[in-house]
Amino acid sequence: MKTNIVKAVSQWSIAISMVLALAGCGGGGGSGGTTVTPTGTAVSMVAFKSVFLGISSARAYNFPSLVGSDNQGRSWSGSYELVANGTTVYESRNVSESQSLLKAQMTGGVQISTVTTRYFLADGSVYKILFSTGVSYVPTSQAVLPASAKVGDSGTFGVFTGSDGTVLTYKWALNAGSSGSSVLVISTIVTSGSTVTLSEIDNINLDANGKPTSVSAVTTGSGVTVTMAGNMTGSGA
Repeated sequence: MKTNIVKAVSQWSIAISMVLALAGCGGGGGSGGTTVTPTGTAVSMVAFKSVFLGISSARAYNFPSLVGSDNQGRSWSGSYELVANGTTVYESRNVSESQSLLKAQMTGGVQISTVTTRYFLADGSVYKILFSTGVSYVPTSQAVLPASAKVGDSGTFGVFTGSDGTVLTYKWALNAGSSGSSVLVISTIVTSGSTVTLSEIDNINLDANGKPTSVSAVTTGSGVTVTMAGNMTGSGA
């Protein structure tokens, strides 16, 4: 059971570094505001992509106080950070590197720490994704996250094959927030053969300038659903 929970939380860190945030901790993207951001509103993804793709070194998005619970009524807490490490050489390829650092702990339980490292080629496509669990993923098909999107847009980020035989499928959508904000939703499905072993919905709340302000994620694996949310601190620069 512990291994399954570790795997589920590890996979949670992928999409959030890609990433998975609502307007306020755990709130709906369009709630709490005076106006709903209209469908078709253009949103810049440049700031988010520069960190997610690891292009600008020493930049990070930090969510230090995640809180939530699971479907068995147990409380969870933790932290999440997405760090851009800049350009490097990996397996003789010129790449940019980013890392997701996640700590999660069930009340009274042992803290789980995971690191996800992503390598991107110059065109923004994924070269390889590595997990601290020892599983690596390479793309079967993929599309680069756009530099600009409109509220109401959606697409498939990619399909990735794991060294353990599992398959990751990522989809994204840009939903309406309130008062000019938007919600970047990353949906993740992990399959082993025809069996879904993990499903996840990550929500990243973006302000009017396209910068993250909060994050919320719901992950289901091995019959356990964990929901955690929290606000970003600092400017991300």
